[in-house]
Amino acid sequence: MCYKPRSLLIVARNLAGLLLVAGLLTLPAAWQDAPSSNTSPPAHRPATSSSVLITALYYDGYASNDADEAFQLTNVSSDPINMQGWTVRDNSDAVVFPESTLSPGASIWVTRSRIDFLDSFGFAPDWVMDPGDPLVPALGGEPLRFANSGDQITLWDHAGQLVDAMVYKAGDSRIDGWNGAAVQPYAPSSTFAQTGQILYRKPDERTGQPVPDSDVAADWAQDPYDPIHGRRVRYPGWDVEAFFHTTQITATATLTVAVGPDHLFQTLISQLEAAQDSIQFHGYTLEHPLIAQALVERAQAGVDVTLLLEDGPAGGITWAGMWAAGEIEQAGGQVYLMVNRASEGIYDRYRSHHLKVFIIDGRLAMVGSENPGLGGMPSDDLSDGTAGHRGAYLLTDAAEVVAALQTIFNVDLDPAHHRDIVRWPLGDPDYAPPEWYAPEDVSGGDVYPVYWPQPLTITGTFPIEIISAPENSLNAQESVLGLVNRAAAGDTLYIEQLQEAPYWGPIDGSPATDANARLEAYIEAARRGTRVRILLDGYFDDAASPRSNSAAVSYVNQIARDEGLDLQALRGNPTGLGIHNKMVLAQIDGAGYVHVGSLNGSEAANKINREVALQVQSDAAYAYLAGVFELDWTLSKPGIFLPLVARD
Repeated sequence: MCYKPRSLLIVARNLAGLLLVAGLLTLPAAWQDAPSSNTSPPAHRPATSSSVLITALYYDGYASNDADEAFQLTNVSSDPINMQGWTVRDNSDAVVFPESTLSPGASIWVTRSRIDFLDSFGFAPDWVMDPGDPLVPALGGEPLRFANSGDQITLWDHAGQLVDAMVYKAGDSRIDGWNGAAVQPYAPSSTFAQTGQILYRKPDERTGQPVPDSDVAADWAQDPYDPIHGRRVRYPGWDVEAFFHTTQITATATLTVAVGPDHLFQTLISQLEAAQDSIQFHGYTLEHPLIAQALVERAQAGVDVTLLLEDGPAGGITWAGMWAAGEIEQAGGQVYLMVNRASEGIYDRYRSHHLKVFIIDGRLAMVGSENPGLGGMPSDDLSDGTAGHRGAYLLTDAAEVVAALQTIFNVDLDPAHHRDIVRWPLGDPDYAPPEWYAPEDVSGGDVYPVYWPQPLTITGTFPIEIISAPENSLNAQESVLGLVNRAAAGDTLYIEQLQEAPYWGPIDGSPATDANARLEAYIEAARRGTRVRILLDGYFDDAASPRSNSAAVSYVNQIARDEGLDLQALRGNPTGLGIHNKMVLAQIDGAGYVHVGSLNGSEAANKINREVALQVQSDAAYAYLAGVFELDWTLSKPGIFLPLVARD
């Protein structure tokens, strides 16, 4: 039997060859040895040259009696390995491989129960430890059972030589093949569940292969001392290997930049109403009655309308959301939910299905910060002004971008392999508004003059990067960090965010012990001489929270004063109903870049949510959105009032 690397839809998902941006700056010095407590990290032993490594351990499973427990082995050598006689042990039992070959670079999963593993992970294991399942080959020996309180896993070759070891939680860290403290699950709060968490090795950011083995906890992604490649989690059902890198392409295409509340509703609904074949929405919530009605009309006209929404948004699904979903379903559309129902043994893959992506007719993608609702997309008469969230969308017909986003949609909306996907329960009273409920299109106002009545539409050749969380949004050489880490003296960064926490980790942490990787990257850019402006929401913000935008603004401005940096932060509400944007703008060596999508500056957004953003190099798009930012910055200063003036 010969095992080759699992494809995981790599051909479809890595459409651009997954190019890495070469020659970027190294990690900021402040992060290289930042601890998560007052203790120092253990010293590393010299790396070994193991041929096969234990690369993941799933010790506290979702299934009854942890029957889906599993471990992963990877051949990190350049030669095929005959696994006959190789043994894996826990603290008391051992399983042994029969005749089989593990190809170079290949990984295999071994579990107790194929059915339970498949139920949790969405794909079948390569081996089982309990014989009797005719669909998967079985190992010999006594099935392993990994204690939730802590244990060990060791790998031995056919000659009885110890090849690899790992100790976790309260396991005995004095065993041969291990050095220092045990690996601990990353659980700074209840948001990061320990149940279901997979301990896994840090992958090298350039190759995706495990970093060299040192037989210490720092080899593992839960490493508390590494704020970039450590302090990570992984749960069953994630497609980490397939989306490990951002997708980077260069496309000749049309690019539209739309902003809310100024014209976002008009821009999006015109595209929805023009759809002829299909509309897909990969999102958090949909509550706008006019957008729902447009989808109803398209469904009635024979257009394939499909939505995948979050079952547990903050505050629950509103009556407006229930009405919209019910109307679309009754019109022939399909509405699905990503659910978490632990009492039924269903665990959603992501803490929050929070992205906002439309795909129309397989030819146009729309990616942005706003949920289709009245706050983000007011539909009132704009002649006397309006009010709403500040947000933005990017629209493009770049075929490779559309295809890559379609792949993410298809992976997430896959009820055949993932139990967390369920059809909207039409007729269920828990998912229906009261019979007397009727939606009202009451939105907008007159507190914000419409400065940007038209979107920007341009045609050209654009480098475009597709970013997804939780897989690649914190890659230090790609995504936002990769962009920000390139900024130097003479460059400019504009950040406009709903949320940018002053620190991550536990609530009683601090920026010194639990750095927000994004915020520290902005500060480090300022230390290199970049002009940095950070505008955070002041409308939704809870100023009393130690992780508030208010605290982040104070933290940033204090550093700027202490170090004399060209760095400023403000809270604001320039458009009447808060900043809901998730936008980073950069001008580097004279070239303009825009980052627009759903990624907030919280730890959960970057590590355990499903999020998507586009990052595009376009001088025109940068200039347009920089104008929006500069207006918002001005409007956010105390005592500023600007008269009604329209801008083209």
